[in-house]
Amino acid sequence: QGKFDHVITDIPYGIDMDMLNQQNPHGGMKNIDTVEELHDVEYNRRLIADFFPAAFRCTKEKAFVITWGDQMLWQFMYDCAIMAGFAVQRWPITWVKTSSCMNQCAQFNTTKDTEIAIVCRKKGSTLVANPQTSVITAGRDQLCTDVGQQFDKPRDVWKFLVNMVLI
Repeated sequence: QGKFDHVITDIPYGIDMDMLNQQNPHGGMKNIDTVEELHDVEYNRRLIADFFPAAFRCTKEKAFVITWGDQMLWQFMYDCAIMAGFAVQRWPITWVKTSSCMNQCAQFNTTKDTEIAIVCRKKGSTLVANPQTSVITAGRDQLCTDVGQQFDKPRDVWKFLVNMVLI
């Protein structure tokens, strides 16, 4: 009946990297070619669809599965998780970034300084801690610097999620 107590991860979002890197006056994102290879939209949509049933199968009876995702794919991820057998929190956990964020197209868009996580649970699962908010406020930290990947999350973000589901 599965091996893992919980899964808390950051799967590829299926975001359009061309849109993310458009019109950057500062020379573009670091390692954009490598990042683009890992973020093909259709491939990642299939990966997301496959992720939830796999996560359901490899977790124990009363497990939580939490992953980050793009706002544009919230309903798709929600539907995939429900079809896999999870109950899903109807609203996301939202990370509000306190560090400065790039805005590649400021003439058209506000800066995207939030990210969301979907909280899925198996039947009978309950949170061990019940935060009085679904908002995490944190900026980049040494963990982000040490890992050195564009989409890393700070330690406080991971700690918030882990503390919800682990004793």
